[in-house]
Amino acid sequence: MKKIRRGDQASFGLLYAQYFDMLAGEIFFILKDRTRTEEVIQDVFCKIWRDRDKLETISNFEGYLRVLSRNGALNVLKSDLRRRKTEQNYYQEQVNMSVDYHEVDLQKEHYRLLDLAIEKLPAQQKKVYQLSRFERMKYVEIAKQLNLSKESVKSYLKIATVTIKKHLAYHKDSIVCFIFIFHSF
Repeated sequence: MKKIRRGDQASFGLLYAQYFDMLAGEIFFILKDRTRTEEVIQDVFCKIWRDRDKLETISNFEGYLRVLSRNGALNVLKSDLRRRKTEQNYYQEQVNMSVDYHEVDLQKEHYRLLDLAIEKLPAQQKKVYQLSRFERMKYVEIAKQLNLSKESVKSYLKIATVTIKKHLAYHKDSIVCFIFIFHSF
């Protein structure tokens, strides 16, 4: 220790080699990362070297090294936690902002495609679908109004629903692509 206090680098190298494995094991247990473990050990020994004139006041050097190492590892974890929290907050803000815009655009495009799909239906299917979905009429009421059987109404509604779902599914990728391109500019 006296040689290190006087600036003897060879003695400092021996001290480093003597304690490296012990500290590496303890720090790695906390950090689970080899590179960061080595960085903490480097920081600890840099502090020892910078404060070498105070080495004579340390009565339990090994204990001192362990405390410095543990604190260094915990500081890395705290720093990571703060960074991740900041990143999460930033990304959440970005997602919230973009989700609001995207949802409105997706809904508009979805309804536009839905209207288009309904317009393409044959006249009778279109009437049945509109009365059922928009007017909330029951099968019996639709059948009476259009002079159809209840089974015909069910059949028209089923075919119309399948046709509309296929139309929307076919155009689903274009909706997403439209929104992505629209918001990229």
